[in-house]
Amino acid sequence: MTTNFEPNIFTRTFHFLANWKYMTNKGSFFFLQVKKSLISVDRNVYVIFISILFFSFGYGLIVYNFPLFAKELNATSVQVGYIYSAGTLSAAISAIIGGFLTRKYELRRFIFVTFLFAIPSVLFYMRATNWVHLLIGMILAGASYMEAPATSFYVHLKSKKGSEGLNFGIISAAFPLGLVVMPGVGGLIADHYGLRTVFAGTLIFYLISLLTFLFLDKQEPAENHESSFSEIFYALVKERRFLKTMVIFSILITIHMILEPFMPIFLRKEIGLNYSKVGFTAMVIFAVNALATPLIGRFADQYGVGKILSITLLGYGAGLILMANAKSYYFIILIALMLGVFGHVYTLSSVATARNVGELHGGVAYGILHFSRTAISMMGPVIGGHLDEISHSLPVFVPGILFVFLSGSLFVYQRIVKKGKLLDNI
Repeated sequence: MTTNFEPNIFTRTFHFLANWKYMTNKGSFFFLQVKKSLISVDRNVYVIFISILFFSFGYGLIVYNFPLFAKELNATSVQVGYIYSAGTLSAAISAIIGGFLTRKYELRRFIFVTFLFAIPSVLFYMRATNWVHLLIGMILAGASYMEAPATSFYVHLKSKKGSEGLNFGIISAAFPLGLVVMPGVGGLIADHYGLRTVFAGTLIFYLISLLTFLFLDKQEPAENHESSFSEIFYALVKERRFLKTMVIFSILITIHMILEPFMPIFLRKEIGLNYSKVGFTAMVIFAVNALATPLIGRFADQYGVGKILSITLLGYGAGLILMANAKSYYFIILIALMLGVFGHVYTLSSVATARNVGELHGGVAYGILHFSRTAISMMGPVIGGHLDEISHSLPVFVPGILFVFLSGSLFVYQRIVKKGKLLDNI
């Protein structure tokens, strides 16, 4: 004889509570592991985190206001593209110089001195009367990018093997975290006091960021000075994994730069948002991005860069396609949440580089990576400017399509051609 047993409300409640206790214990264990990992991080990584945080406070005030300010100075969309392209070209040249000089100078001092170029750039913005003044300021800002290879290499040297994703995730989280509130604040200031007042706040935060670098420990570059720069360069280029990383992420960042200068123009001109709402949209993107970035770095450590990159590109591209066709402001905010979750190209490029360069040539390797992705990406703003002349939505829509296509291409290539080994082993 068989008996059909149907659990009553009491047995269902018991099983639910038992499972809930199990899930809670698992969750507590997970957060305990995260806490343990964060405690083990070198203090200098947190000093860099704080410095980048203050820098992003200043940058956040102007990030979505800058292209709108250029428009107020009667710059065309193509000229806006030239301004950003000049900045990326300057950053590219500075990155390769910075990568070379990290082999010769103590890193803390080098980071401090090179970051000084960011200060006069803001003064040019404050006093600008035409778009050429903004272009000069952007070139100076690009020159401060000389510190980027040194900062990346500094973090690399302070990272234990297997923790690169966590450490680069932490410092990468500082930038979007600082942008959580400041774009909205910048929009409010611009609405009430004008755009020029916003740059004064940026100058103050940049100075605080600069002074924070003084709290870093001294760090001599762990490199072999006997090898010439050209010998190191050719040795790195011959490394297929490094070359693959450099090419893939340079293309991705170029596509991103089609979008970056023209997203605020799209929101302002196409959707009709005021400065405050444009800033609030940016706040949502960066807030979610700041929360997600350390997790993305950790996932890259565990599951491989290739898998995580394919997923994030698909989500980010789909979000941009939806954004380009959005009409409601509330729908745009929902899409902004999506963009924040999946926008992690820069973080993943640093993780991939950290995995396939050693201490011997690390400074030069980071310099070459920063050079390649900025040199190539200077085409992005020019392309975006021409697309914006046709329609304000195109600089948003076209990168979305390209990201989705590349996500599918990477996935297929990894699964079928390389059997999961395109980027996961770097």
